[in-house]
Amino acid sequence: MKAHDWHVVMQQLFPLCLRGFMQKNTRKTIMWLSRVFRQICGKVINPNEMPMYKKDVATTLCMLEMEMPPFFFDVMTRLVIHLVEEVDVCGPIHT
Repeated sequence: MKAHDWHVVMQQLFPLCLRGFMQKNTRKTIMWLSRVFRQICGKVINPNEMPMYKKDVATTLCMLEMEMPPFFFDVMTRLVIHLVEEVDVCGPIHT
């Protein structure tokens, strides 16, 4: 699979596949993470919604910390916060 294919899987298909396999809170957390990626990877981003995106990513990472074991977290997990800040500074990243 190419990089674009993995983005589609993470944003659209992965949350649907988890419906019967995980506990409700863990599944909800991963769905929120997928929603954050869909928001920042859109072709058009409303600058007025950027504070909401930053709040969503912070909430999602807090939910991840409650649901996932400590060894799950490394530098790459925190990258999501910086991706939202980069979208705010540079604009859409759909390509």
